[in-house]
Amino acid sequence: MNILVAIDNSPTAQAALAAVLARNWPDASSIRLLTVIPSKGNSADTLRRQLSDAHELLDRYTHEIESKKPDSVVAGQIDRGELSNAILKVAHSWPADLIIVGADDKRGLDRIFRKSTSEHVFEHASCSLLVARNIHGKKDFSDILIAVEEDCINSNILVDTVLSASWPDNSRFHILTVAKPNLRASSFEPNGFAVIRAVEEHEAHLSSLHASIEKLRRQLECRYSSFSFEKSVMEGHPEAAILEFAKDKDIDLILVGSGGKSEFRRKILGSVSQAVARKAHCSVQIVRSSVTPLFKRVPERTTARKLDLVSGF
Repeated sequence: MNILVAIDNSPTAQAALAAVLARNWPDASSIRLLTVIPSKGNSADTLRRQLSDAHELLDRYTHEIESKKPDSVVAGQIDRGELSNAILKVAHSWPADLIIVGADDKRGLDRIFRKSTSEHVFEHASCSLLVARNIHGKKDFSDILIAVEEDCINSNILVDTVLSASWPDNSRFHILTVAKPNLRASSFEPNGFAVIRAVEEHEAHLSSLHASIEKLRRQLECRYSSFSFEKSVMEGHPEAAILEFAKDKDIDLILVGSGGKSEFRRKILGSVSQAVARKAHCSVQIVRSSVTPLFKRVPERTTARKLDLVSGF
């Protein structure tokens, strides 16, 4: 598995590092740490100092990951330019299966006029994205929410991702699907039979959702027999329901499939996964299929310490 982690000296990078250390990645995973130097307004002395700081940062983060993830191949890369564009360039050319960025949450007018790095990467990346947040000083992801959209094809990709991953021994999974409210049953209908039929259809739909997530719960239980599993069906707007559930259950990580909108529709309308990643109190992983199937990947044959990948100059 190829994992790209964007780092700098900010608290958001600490959250990204914590997310790397909290997960049990597949054996021989390649973890590439990317730090980016601004391309404008730097004198020669400033650039030399920034390069020195970048190498020191990569060396520190690499050592920490190597000491706790000895089966992973860790590499460092320095690029120059704008952060989100550099992340997307490296993710595409490598290619990455997962991008990890810290949540650079913005508020008020700053959100209106500038998008965060994670939002820009979400809109343009073709692989999965983990938006990391530090909460309550926890060292791992114990409570995991699997938010399965009722009519989203990417839910299958989400389930496969969960089943193929390794999780901490004390993990507790919460499986949630959100049904759209039954507006027909509460609207004015001159024909009472139409209202009754709408109620019956909605109840049948809810029953079907319960059966679907029970099937998923059994799949997970077969794969992870020592973990605990809960399942829930809620009615309402998916974004609000997922955020409310995550807050009430003190969730550490939300796993949600990307809604599959085109890039234009994501920019104009947004998506449930993007809204959840932006507003959640915890880390959120937006799951997409890999750019290249994993079985076609050629393992990166490198030494564990590789800090001389300097590009963009």
